Amino acid sequence: MSNNPETVAVAANSSTNKKYSSGKSPSVASNSKNVVIEVHETSNIATNTLYYKVGIIENDKISWGKDHSFDKGFNPSVAINDEGMVTTVHETTNTVTSSLYYRLGKVDTNKKEINWSTDL
Repeated sequence: MSNNPETVAVAANSSTNKKYSSGKSPSVASNSKNVVIEVHETSNIATNTLYYKVGIIENDKISWGKDHSFDKGFNPSVAINDEGMVTTVHETTNTVTSSLYYRLGKVDTNKKEINWSTDL
């Protein structure tokens, strides 16, 4: 891709790109059963809230559920396996120390939600 600003602007507004949410630092994962998980930071830097969405790939589109807040932090990452088990990892909200946190859950594809484990 060219670094020409006009080329970048065209790519960002391409009809193949579909807006689905707002935020920053997104991470996405999918499995062979067409389940997609996306995590991102809020665009409101004062709250540090992390959000996720569950989607189902249907032909050439993704049918997304709504945004769900699930923690506070930075730089989230996500993985999902074929059984619908989800792992997220993110940095702590405490900038003095550099701790990492993870969370485990299972996708409910009917509700397009993640049921988070409380057994940690």
